Amino acid sequence: MTRWLARAGALALLGLAACVPPRLPHQLEATPGPAVVVTHRVTVADLFSVRPPGGWRVITGPASGPPQVVFAPPDSAALIALGVGEGFAAPDLPGAQRSAARSFDLGNGLRVEAVLRAPADGWEAYTAAFERVLESVLAVQQAE
Repeated sequence: MTRWLARAGALALLGLAACVPPRLPHQLEATPGPAVVVTHRVTVADLFSVRPPGGWRVITGPASGPPQVVFAPPDSAALIALGVGEGFAAPDLPGAQRSAARSFDLGNGLRVEAVLRAPADGWEAYTAAFERVLESVLAVQQAE
């Protein structure tokens, strides 16, 4: 009986091994668009990293668009968008009466565009968060 169970187990394992593809299917090899890695910092397309404001959501841009990241507070009353490349445009935010924009070079030929959209009520707090985000932007060092 034990010998029979061992043979049946071995045959079951061989049958299951046939279900595993020999290589990764092409649709799982890569996702379209630039990669975004989220840890205590958000790394966008291996171009730049930034520290999001505490408690804010991280929203990535469309895969077909330029590399970007958007931060939104829990109440969704404001947004901070950072991106690079031709065609980058911060999303509109209904109810945001004020906005601020900055662009700066990171010293490696990379130009980052940053936009804050927020309501007039609480503008100072959102501006302070925007400044902290801008101060945290770093170029990602490329391995050579």
